[in-house]
Amino acid sequence: VKVIVKLFLEPKYNVTYKRTNDINDCKGPCFLIYNHQSRIDYVWLSRIAYPTRLNFVVGYNEFFRSHLQFIFKLAHAIPKKNFNSDVASIRGMNQIIKQGGVVCFSPEGMSSIGGSNQPVALGTGKLIKHLGIPVYYSVIKGGYLTSPKYELTDRLGYIEVEIDKLFEVDDIKNLSPEEIEIKINKAIKHD
Repeated sequence: VKVIVKLFLEPKYNVTYKRTNDINDCKGPCFLIYNHQSRIDYVWLSRIAYPTRLNFVVGYNEFFRSHLQFIFKLAHAIPKKNFNSDVASIRGMNQIIKQGGVVCFSPEGMSSIGGSNQPVALGTGKLIKHLGIPVYYSVIKGGYLTSPKYELTDRLGYIEVEIDKLFEVDDIKNLSPEEIEIKINKAIKHD
């Protein structure tokens, strides 16, 4: 997949990557959160995190699309019921964390409808505080203009993907869930 993305997708979208703090420097489990701008954000996230393997949390409804089932199974995607407390999803995340893996999800809960961010889903701060692992974040710029959720025809464009660290374990201990959500909203803001 890396070769296909590098040869065919990256030139089409003029993708650039900026790693302020590289997720590959993290020893142990962590979260990677991102602003969900397009249908193919997972491609850019997988590339910027390479060789670290990402385990994506995906909306439960997406698992009913027959063309995605093989990809989700191959990627060990974790199903999550949108905007609900989902014990099975948290168990799946815990399993990845215990194995020292990276759990990747969009705290907005779904892809952008109009190109700008939606507020972080309630409970995101509690989840991060409860699991207490470092948090990296990625901001994808230009994704909405090239492959929005409402149109299957991709457009030529320019995409910039940035990754940085948002929280160390000590930061999470010292912040309330509400403060965590405020900081996430600021970090992944894009319009």
